[in-house]
Amino acid sequence: MNNPQKLKADQTRELLLIAAFSEIHAQGFRAASLGNILKNTGLTKGALYHHFPNKQALGYAVFDEIIVPESQEKWQRLQNPDNDPIDVLLAIGQELLEEANFHSIQLGCPICNLIQEMSGVDQGFQQRFAEFQTEWRKQLTNAIRRGIENNTIIAEANPESIASFLIAVHDGAASVGKATHDMQEYENCVNEMSRYVNNLRNKD
Repeated sequence: MNNPQKLKADQTRELLLIAAFSEIHAQGFRAASLGNILKNTGLTKGALYHHFPNKQALGYAVFDEIIVPESQEKWQRLQNPDNDPIDVLLAIGQELLEEANFHSIQLGCPICNLIQEMSGVDQGFQQRFAEFQTEWRKQLTNAIRRGIENNTIIAEANPESIASFLIAVHDGAASVGKATHDMQEYENCVNEMSRYVNNLRNKD
């Protein structure tokens, strides 16, 4: 039987996380305003500090519970051995283009923004970034290696190097789009990434 108090507390916490994500994405972590978060949720300081002792804890929770799961949902298809890695990567590239709009390009990638802002100044964020990148690189590396073993990817492909390159291009595309506010620049980067991926396909 559900506990009404716990359900309400969970809903309040989720509301705070969603509002905090929007504020951090728009303003950056250090400029993010707890006052704006409370204003946008209609909640009190007491409600905020009941769930998060400080702004840092709130930022960690946003990264752990919103940003990372959203990214994992897109890339975890690579872990399915029944999926062709090239097809999955091309599908992700297409999805990135379909999801992009002028507003999202202006704001940039939430993870890239936080890495650029916080990796050198906060050990907790830095550890989270390192763990996230390690897992992402592992998923890509394993998928490329599986494609080589299944003869769907060219034998001379280097899984580790390709994984690092794809992460760099993905993050770079977001940074270029944000810097230029130019959708075409972002689309050019993603299209070239997809062209590169397609050239890894074993056509023999």
